[in-house]
Amino acid sequence: MGQTLFFSAREEPVSLTLITPPAAAPVTLAEAKAHLNVTGDADDALITRLIAAATARFDGRDGLCGPLIEQTWQAQFDGFPRGRLELPLPPVSAVTAVTYRDAAGATQTLAADQYDVYGLDVLDGAYVLPATAWPATDLRPEAVAVTFTAGYGAAADTVPEPIRQAILATVATLYGQREDAYLGQAQLITVPAVALDLIASHRPWSF
Repeated sequence: MGQTLFFSAREEPVSLTLITPPAAAPVTLAEAKAHLNVTGDADDALITRLIAAATARFDGRDGLCGPLIEQTWQAQFDGFPRGRLELPLPPVSAVTAVTYRDAAGATQTLAADQYDVYGLDVLDGAYVLPATAWPATDLRPEAVAVTFTAGYGAAADTVPEPIRQAILATVATLYGQREDAYLGQAQLITVPAVALDLIASHRPWSF
């Protein structure tokens, strides 16, 4: 008898795990100090924390702009979809592995010629299609895992300048209104209106 192919009814990933964080920040301490017109070193530690807090509002899974500096994520799905496998966190620059548990429960890795990746390096989002058909998986949750690289590049200057300026504007707001900055939870940090205007054309969209 042939295997029954299980299709996931849920197209979104059931979990997202950061495998390799970005190796650099989108703006440097020197750039932030120049923006703030700070010449001394007394506030270097504070400004560094403000850069991290401001960056968290724009970068990564929970950021307004998605991944900025190159970073590696793994998305897990309950199974292969009937059509294309949509990847979160644009811009995606590469898919490095597609693994799954087969109908017998053994972990398998799809060869690179068994799937094609579309929509790389764009904010509309990347997706994966099988070269022929998706293989059968077992019925347990998180049967499929896709490891991918997201972000604009490995260096700060690969991030679009409007996003970098938005981060600097947010750092300036936090630096000037320190009593309102709660650095433990990035979601409580107020993003100034000018920063939102700057990133308007650099935010991922879903349809």
